[in-house]
Amino acid sequence: MSAINTYLIRAASPEELHAALVAASVGKARAFAWDADRFDDARVRLPYPETSPGATDPETGAATEAPTGMWLCEVVLVNEEDAALVAMQG
Repeated sequence: MSAINTYLIRAASPEELHAALVAASVGKARAFAWDADRFDDARVRLPYPETSPGATDPETGAATEAPTGMWLCEVVLVNEEDAALVAMQG
């Protein structure tokens, strides 16, 4: 059976997330991210804005999401653990 490890990384911008993953990739056979804002799409969910529950839409009654100003990405590793990613988790 495979062990799946998911690491949630949080930063102030997509560029900071990219830089953090480039730094975490140093010395590894397979990088999480590299120059020109490229990510390993097989293991990294591209950066997306963090949101928190917002107000209810008065017209539809649907809950809305409000941006927090922070950005998130997830790194998923199969049968592998990474100390650098553990240290970066918020």
